[in-house]
Amino acid sequence: MKGLRPLPLLLVFASVVIAKEQFLRFIPTARPEREVYYYESPGSVSPIEINASVSQQVRIRISDYLVNEIPKLRLRCLVEELDEDAALVTAYLCRRITLPGQEECIDPKDRSPTFNDVVFSASGNRLRGYTFFAELHATTAQSDGFYYCKFRNKRGDLISNYVQVQNVYYYQKLMVDRGLEPARYLPTLTSSMFPMQLDCGMPSGAEALPEWAGHSFPSPFRWSFCSFSEKDMEFQCVNRVRNEPIRVSEYFESVVFTNGTLVLHRRTAAAWKDMALLCTSHLRPEAVYSSFYGGSEGHRKPISYDPYVPYPDEPLEPLSPLFQHVKLEKSPHSRAYLSATYRANPKSSRATWRKDGSRLPSNFPTPTSYVLTFPDSIQSSFSGNYTLTVIEGSSRLDFRYEVIVVGPPEVIRPSPPLVLVMEGKTAEFECEIDGFNSRYLEINGVQFFPASTRARASLVEQFPYLKDVQIAPLDVQGSRLKYQASNLLFTPGSAFGSSHTVTIIGANLYGFARVSTFVNVLPRPKVLDAPTHYHCLKPCLSSVEHVYDCQFDLTRYQMARVEQTWDLNGLDLSKLREDKDDRADYLVTEGTKLKILPVPDPTKAELFASSNLTCRLRIYNPAMTDDNHRENAAAVVYDSRSDSHLQQLLTGYLNLQPDVTPPPATASISWIAAVIIAIVVIIAIGALTACIVMHARGETYMCKSHYFSESFLLPLCNRSPGIYF
Repeated sequence: MKGLRPLPLLLVFASVVIAKEQFLRFIPTARPEREVYYYESPGSVSPIEINASVSQQVRIRISDYLVNEIPKLRLRCLVEELDEDAALVTAYLCRRITLPGQEECIDPKDRSPTFNDVVFSASGNRLRGYTFFAELHATTAQSDGFYYCKFRNKRGDLISNYVQVQNVYYYQKLMVDRGLEPARYLPTLTSSMFPMQLDCGMPSGAEALPEWAGHSFPSPFRWSFCSFSEKDMEFQCVNRVRNEPIRVSEYFESVVFTNGTLVLHRRTAAAWKDMALLCTSHLRPEAVYSSFYGGSEGHRKPISYDPYVPYPDEPLEPLSPLFQHVKLEKSPHSRAYLSATYRANPKSSRATWRKDGSRLPSNFPTPTSYVLTFPDSIQSSFSGNYTLTVIEGSSRLDFRYEVIVVGPPEVIRPSPPLVLVMEGKTAEFECEIDGFNSRYLEINGVQFFPASTRARASLVEQFPYLKDVQIAPLDVQGSRLKYQASNLLFTPGSAFGSSHTVTIIGANLYGFARVSTFVNVLPRPKVLDAPTHYHCLKPCLSSVEHVYDCQFDLTRYQMARVEQTWDLNGLDLSKLREDKDDRADYLVTEGTKLKILPVPDPTKAELFASSNLTCRLRIYNPAMTDDNHRENAAAVVYDSRSDSHLQQLLTGYLNLQPDVTPPPATASISWIAAVIIAIVVIIAIGALTACIVMHARGETYMCKSHYFSESFLLPLCNRSPGIYF
């Protein structure tokens, strides 16, 4: 229609009063770009802030202690705001020192959560959850352990993933508290003396490492050369080591074990200097645990090396075990390595490292003949069988290492946080967890075994509204776990039907990975005002505006994304607009209403004859869709187009009819002209008749009156008597 502005089409997102939560769901304070599962302290992040919604176990490693950088932990255990009648009954902060191990739980409502020397402050309430904060003093081992939140309300329990604290610093401090050895003196070094093992100080009996300390536990000891001459004093060497240490690796292929023992394998090509060798630690800078010089106690000299002494003709000899079982912990920062100690002529022997019978992965650093160093970031893929083969002539040595990378299970693909399902449908979802040895299923925080009659009876006793739900055993295929529940009903008068929280747990000796999903069962739509109430059949005139309305009860869909639109004869109005269909110009929406504007053009009014106006309701899962992907099939929970029970109720009929049917334009002009001519003739006949009658009576004065003298009828009055029509 010319001059008519394009009008917006109906696109209504349900606006309802949002009911508060009944079920527990941890929420993040802000969605991070990526989740972090490993922290080193001290580091750039302070305090370390962790959301209880994190998808897997988090590790904090305290590797050093700085007075001004005490490690701080803020654990945010926040939930979607709860309804008053579903408030938290208990809100525990818990700790386990080991796994498995006894848990200790404290509710901030009772007292401040305190675990030995670790004191947490708590802020929050019973409707939104709590945030816990503490300083982790590295000087005590009591900060070690697994921390987590354990909440309960009348709908069930919810447990967060663990936050593990590893206090490396504490155990290193125990290690450096060992005895000091007096200076020792080495003879002139030759190639035949290697490999050579040197101890660092005198270990005490209190250096036991914790269970989590693996092969890559960092040593607190440092071996360094210092420039040294016969005239120098020992303290001068010590000062040089502190200020300008010379790395041992510049002169020897070597390795330092966790306990501080140094193994010198063989010389490098670097030119020898006058040096002494010391073992120290940054954790106890005043101490020199071991020092090695040349000469003797009465005549201290630099260590000397004679490269001209040939290697003796000796067979290959292993000095370390030919088989080792090595445990590495998954970590983004590691100093892990494999080493072998053996006697072989460095000029005639050849050593080769392999993994699982093939070459080493391309991302591994180039190994030496004695040491294989792993990349900094230890991955699960590093597990396998490693071999070091040493060949000298016809002799051969094979060192074998069975490497296993350990750590808590990792979530490869989390389950969706929210699953919406219409009553009567089946709820199912998947997740992927790597590295678990056992798995568990929890319903509303209660461990559930689908095949157990006793477990089912216990679940129904606590949550009677789940009595009809059929929960299948977890479908496990490798790392993929699939949950499925059917016969989901929405009991009349119930606020949530058979809705429930599902937690899938993957576990091993090193921790857990927990993923939680809320299964929200939705009732079938309830229509409050249907388009059938607005049928327009006869008369349905095109000259007036027609209005259709469509309203639903949306109070049960507060977690969903609801979209309400209109179809004309099965076509969405947005499609009509896109196709520049003439009918779209007369359709406008206001809220839930659809208006058909007056159509003055009869030819266009006919386009709306025998039309169906259908209200369409779509319900989406907001966790699986956004503005650009609303048509994602997996995100659509309900579409009234496919609901045969509601289609007729949601359809209003429109049979628009033009008000009149006008004749052709040329016929109208002729008719008007004929009417005007007829009126003129009638007036003329009437006037002539009056003149004749008056003349016959002798009343000719009328013709001479002023009125007739100016009239166009004067000629008729002056006609001779006897002349008439």
